[in-house]
Amino acid sequence: MLYLDYLSYHNRFVHISILEKLAVGLGGLLLAVSSGTPVMNLAVFLFMSAILWRAGMNFGYWLRLWGTLLPFLLTAVLTILFSFSCQPFDALWQMRLGPVHVGITATGRSAMESALLRSVAAASCLLMLAGTTPVSYLAAWASQLRVLRPVLEVALLAYRFIFVILHTAGQIYTAQQSRLGYSTLSRSLRSIGILAANLGRKSFLTARDLFIGLSSRNYTDRLVFRYPPQQVAPLRLSVIFAVIGLAAWLSH
Repeated sequence: MLYLDYLSYHNRFVHISILEKLAVGLGGLLLAVSSGTPVMNLAVFLFMSAILWRAGMNFGYWLRLWGTLLPFLLTAVLTILFSFSCQPFDALWQMRLGPVHVGITATGRSAMESALLRSVAAASCLLMLAGTTPVSYLAAWASQLRVLRPVLEVALLAYRFIFVILHTAGQIYTAQQSRLGYSTLSRSLRSIGILAANLGRKSFLTARDLFIGLSSRNYTDRLVFRYPPQQVAPLRLSVIFAVIGLAAWLSH
């Protein structure tokens, strides 16, 4: 089990209702996406991070998570930073690649900084939900909407298969490493290829075994979702909506 998944089941906010945590997470997400002020995006990021720290996530793991996420976010926003033209243009930095002029403009830099702040704030909201609410509980809560049931069943099975694949890959890697499968570059490449091939085959076999297991337990194309009963605190929910509404009003 991944530590983030473990934390979602064992944190200080596990007793708080899913509706309240969704209100905080999705409300912060809307503020991050709709607000154009860096102060609001920074406030959302710090608030969601504080919730994760209070929930029980240690600071070192929090840094590791962001160390994994930031390269993807930077790769996405770097395309906004550079401008291309067949003619010279005003830029902070510019170079010529054949007939094309590539440069960084003040507008492009400003747009990249704004997009990066929004992305970081939005990602912090999703991390807060992932670290305080189990995916299976979210799926069970959302399954009250019958329209979403087929999508949720596929999403939940795919989520569970992530852990099956990770466990299988770990076992194969350990077996290869004990036989010096990664001692040289050529052996490493060969071992990675064998691992990928066997992982795909084992995944199909596991999926078949899962379907057989479900069929033997009277599976009728519908999974039964369960999550522990939770009480919604009306006062706390009202405060959440009031704070989000006030923040939205102030940011505009």
